[in-house]
Amino acid sequence: MKGKNASTIEMARVNIITGCVLILFSLFAILWLIPAYTVVQDDVRAALSPRLFPYITATSLLILSAILLITNLLKLRRPDNLVPEESEENEVLGFGVKEGVNCLVLAAGAGIYMLLLKHTGFVIASSLMIAVSMYISHNRGIVLPLVALGFPWAMKLFFWYALEVPLP
Repeated sequence: MKGKNASTIEMARVNIITGCVLILFSLFAILWLIPAYTVVQDDVRAALSPRLFPYITATSLLILSAILLITNLLKLRRPDNLVPEESEENEVLGFGVKEGVNCLVLAAGAGIYMLLLKHTGFVIASSLMIAVSMYISHNRGIVLPLVALGFPWAMKLFFWYALEVPLP
């Protein structure tokens, strides 16, 4: 794999494998997981089905995974369109100790989020989780409090008024 575009070709191959795995996972969720483990009550016809949001999520994952797979297959078919080596897009990315610590912090944060969600409600728990996630990913400044406070309120209002689904 020596050559000018070796790392770009390798990344395209990794993306193809990732796309295939995610397509299989989303099909598994759509065809078996959601229908088998989501209870639908027959007496509530006017309300949204409990399967709606899992289906939307799994279908979105399926579509985005297919796009990832197709775009990277096209990259491998036309190697002349690959990014030149001196470009920043051809940079080899690594997963080191700092990234591992960040993943552990976010995993712990997800557990704390679930506990806070039960006791403080959606807006407070989500605001804290978004703020921590943004801080870890170096998205700081005036954007952090605006997004951390604004997004949970916007979601709560959207779910309440547009979908008539109360959030905790």
